[in-house]
Amino acid sequence: MVVAPTSPGYAQAFLGTAFDFGVLAGSTVTNTVTSTVISGNVGVWPGSAITNFPPGEVTSQYAIHAGDAVAQQAQADNTAAYITLSGLKGTLLSGDLGAGRILTQGVYNIGAGLLTGTLTLDAQGNSNAVFIINISSTLITATGSKIVLINGAQGGNVFFTVGSSATLGVSSTFNGDILALTTITLDTGAIITCGDALAQTGAVNLDNNRITVCKSTVLGGSVGSTINSALNGVLGEVGTGAAPTGILAMNSFLSLVTNFSSVNRPFVANSPALPVKALPSGVASSPYSWGVWGSAYGSSGNAPGDITAGSHDRSASAFGFATGVDYRVNSDTLVGFALAGGGMHWGLTDSLGNGHADMFQAAFYGIKNFNAAYVAAAIAYGYYNVSTDRVVGADNLTANFNANDVGGRVEGGYRFSFGQYGVTPYVAEQMQAFRTPAYSEIGSSVAALAYNARTTIANRTEVGSWFDWTTPSNYGTLTLRSRLAWAHDQGNASDMTTSFISLPGASFTVVGAPVPHDLLLASLGAAIGFRNGFSLAAWADGEFAGQVQRYAGTVQLRYSF
Repeated sequence: MVVAPTSPGYAQAFLGTAFDFGVLAGSTVTNTVTSTVISGNVGVWPGSAITNFPPGEVTSQYAIHAGDAVAQQAQADNTAAYITLSGLKGTLLSGDLGAGRILTQGVYNIGAGLLTGTLTLDAQGNSNAVFIINISSTLITATGSKIVLINGAQGGNVFFTVGSSATLGVSSTFNGDILALTTITLDTGAIITCGDALAQTGAVNLDNNRITVCKSTVLGGSVGSTINSALNGVLGEVGTGAAPTGILAMNSFLSLVTNFSSVNRPFVANSPALPVKALPSGVASSPYSWGVWGSAYGSSGNAPGDITAGSHDRSASAFGFATGVDYRVNSDTLVGFALAGGGMHWGLTDSLGNGHADMFQAAFYGIKNFNAAYVAAAIAYGYYNVSTDRVVGADNLTANFNANDVGGRVEGGYRFSFGQYGVTPYVAEQMQAFRTPAYSEIGSSVAALAYNARTTIANRTEVGSWFDWTTPSNYGTLTLRSRLAWAHDQGNASDMTTSFISLPGASFTVVGAPVPHDLLLASLGAAIGFRNGFSLAAWADGEFAGQVQRYAGTVQLRYSF
């Protein structure tokens, strides 16, 4: 189910395929008289029994869906709508819903719904007016009772949620959508002139009835906004943030052990990886064989939501400490091993949930020089202990699971030396596979979700250049370095397939904030290499694409011996 939170008719769209059904049942659909006519789809799921259709009639533009994928999706959408609407709180009602009562747009709550006589819904000239009547137990309409719409009210904007069963009395006339938890029964001659009968777990029983589905084109106003907000909380978008946030954290780690911005690479002149022939005048190559280093780093950024996909803005941050040891095999080759630990966090706008994870990362890396050229490579593994948290109504829904990430990067470049200055064009290719397992939320709400396992593949290509300036100092060597590059990301889709735990098998797709495909990379840093084998560096990195801005900072200390 794809939703758009601010588009016209959104609260209609959230019912998805369910809103095309005049009748939808969980167990069976039973028709007892031949003259029943449904102007809408007729379906059942997870059951499959539909009796007496024909001779019961489904008008030509609609179809019967007995236990198929269309009915399954409709039932998932029906459940989402029921959970969303029934959780809204509004004006408390008591007594008979009918008997001449007039209601204006809004949300109403009542324990048991008994309707005798006439209930009038008055839109007061606003065709977008929304009426939501939440009934915690049963809905019973009396013989000949009516729901009347006046002053622009539309049946497509009228919703009745029923906590158990609904019964429409003989020859009663109803307007609106009935979303019942269990069973819906239409007695002889009962008519739904604009609406539907949607039962989650039980049967829909028909007897010489007429049902006509209808949709309004716009559902807005304050109540429509309330529905939008409530539905967004129900859909569990927070689950989509784990993979893109973890992939960003691994991006930083792979770059740390392979590219020019690291002390382990030719960031400072005493690095064993710096090509001897490319050294600035007056700077000696490194005599050291072993090196140990430690880096503290942090990053933060944002990903704007996509209004057409129903996603929201997502913020993300990560921090960590990495340490490593490397060995200079010969004058041209360096190999090493690195470990990192830290945490990451993400959150959605509109208080729709947040997530965090403790992370562990490990990598083997190496660099090979060919005079002024180099090739660097790394393979890395990441382990993430993830927790998510969101609130639906009064219930706090949490989840805990372990995710795994495998990534690799290959980078190559050539340094052109101009005295103390250097320009190093480079290209890099990087790939990750981030795996989240199947997991379920914990909480008492029927909105608790079960997420399917997913492997997110992310590919990144970088093309750019490093610029450096190195000079001897009284303490050793000083290096200033900057970078400009273009990165192209493929894959890394932020979507998850999920289903309500209370309705297993009826899945829908939740879409998160999209990841941009093309980014500008910029870096700026400085390092000093001391004559006693120590070196210290600090640098900042940025990634920019439209409204996306990500910033990272790193401080690194190295000792070579």
